[in-house]
Amino acid sequence: DRDVTGVQTCALPISHFLETLNQAGMTYRSGPDAVAAGRMACNMMISGRSEMDVVNELSTRNPGLNNGGAMRFAALASSTYCPQYLNASSTKTSQPLIPGLGPRQ
Repeated sequence: DRDVTGVQTCALPISHFLETLNQAGMTYRSGPDAVAAGRMACNMMISGRSEMDVVNELSTRNPGLNNGGAMRFAALASSTYCPQYLNASSTKTSQPLIPGLGPRQ
């Protein structure tokens, strides 16, 4: 299932996203907050905001998250909630700001 913006909303991506964060060693206060932040990041990407805008917004809303952590979080969110953005981003640049958003090598 997807919401009106195209972000995946079914339960599997929720548990998958949290597990992906755990495997990456990223900590979060609550699962629902992490999921909401991941969906927000994808909504921003889908709406055309730059990767730097997404990273800055994540860092601003989550003071414990530095830019490097925000970049990693955004990449994990996009792989779970908006994989179509990964494909769109890879056609725009060969040097993405967020690791994992460029062409596969």
